[in-house]
Amino acid sequence: MQPEPAMERRVQVSIPSQPLLAALRAFGLQTQSQVLFPDDVPGGDQRSAAVHGVYEPREALERMLAPTRVVITAARPGAFALKAVASLTRDGSGPRMQPVALRP
Repeated sequence: MQPEPAMERRVQVSIPSQPLLAALRAFGLQTQSQVLFPDDVPGGDQRSAAVHGVYEPREALERMLAPTRVVITAARPGAFALKAVASLTRDGSGPRMQPVALRP
């Protein structure tokens, strides 16, 4: 049997939907977490999702980033690294795929 992963501490989070950079700052303060990202992450008109409630920090950050083109690339207790994903569409749904007919 493999050991269960240790749960992170749960914290109260109250972050309204707002420009991504402001949301990342609020997240860091409210969860006592470090958030590292390149300059292109908070760019453009990206807005965070609102997150209110008691969460593990990673879960809160994932919910907050859901409507953006930003993903968590690394995490350890108290710290998260982010990156922008250029292949996502503006609505965050991913690349547009066209149907292809496969022939044997």
